[in-house]
Amino acid sequence: MENINDEHYFFSYIHFYVIYCKFWELDEDHDMMITPEDFVRYSDGALPSRVIDRIFKVNKYLKKYPKNSEVPESLDYSDFTLFLLADENKQDASDNDVVSYEVFRTYWLELTSECFDDASIFIRLLVDGASSDSDSAPRRKYLVAEDFRPLISHVIHTIRDLDVLKNAPIFHSIYIDTVITRIFWRVSRTWLNKITAGELRKSNFLDVYGSLDKMENINDEHYFFSYIHFYVIYCKFWELDEDHDMMITPEDFVRYSDGALPSRVIDRIFKVNKYLKKYPKNSEVPESLDYSDFTLFLLADENKRQNKSLEYWFRIL
Repeated sequence: MENINDEHYFFSYIHFYVIYCKFWELDEDHDMMITPEDFVRYSDGALPSRVIDRIFKVNKYLKKYPKNSEVPESLDYSDFTLFLLADENKQDASDNDVVSYEVFRTYWLELTSECFDDASIFIRLLVDGASSDSDSAPRRKYLVAEDFRPLISHVIHTIRDLDVLKNAPIFHSIYIDTVITRIFWRVSRTWLNKITAGELRKSNFLDVYGSLDKMENINDEHYFFSYIHFYVIYCKFWELDEDHDMMITPEDFVRYSDGALPSRVIDRIFKVNKYLKKYPKNSEVPESLDYSDFTLFLLADENKRQNKSLEYWFRIL
């Protein structure tokens, strides 16, 4: 890099200098703390007092001070930097992004008149939020894998234990694929790649999802969202995928578990994978497993007593 200031993400000196100057202008007594009274002058007083009050309250919440402790009513330099990044990288809302009270009220009344429990409401919200569905198409009564992507992306960006993942966008889609595969593995009772309201009601998914922000450590969640589980699965896939094209061939798969699988079983795994994917007849089908296919196999191999595992291995054997 000829000039470090051409680097716009982390290390630019100019970006640091601009942030520091803005902080210094507000911090009149130069004690490296900004009070609400200081903050009033931000952006020439453009922020309403109600918004400023919320900024300081949210800052307290994010820092998770012990209960009943004396919490300073101030922002330090890091707090201000976080606010500035949020403020200067926000997207301007267009008229299409704004939902009026009447529009929301109409939608919510219609939703709650047709959906009577958490499972049906959850499906309706995700289906309505799927951008791939046209307005004229009949509304689906079930979920498919793509419906979960925005939801899991939101988890990545809001759960503190996933900060390492949040700062590594290259792994976002892989983590999302892992979680989706685990959701369908535990929630769906069929192999049709669909999740119905009835299946959601019989599962613990909504309870787990609703408790994520209350968990002390997301790795204590053993069903869907654990970062450690994702990391272990990805490492096993990476070890087998020697050319790192995100596809595992039968030749790669021979090395799984130190060569413990007979060639006949490996052949059946790849044939069953083709069957489960339901390729069109006479189409050229790749003789390989992608990351989601491998995750599915690994769940079956490491949880052999589960009903879904028994069904998987019954097809293989």
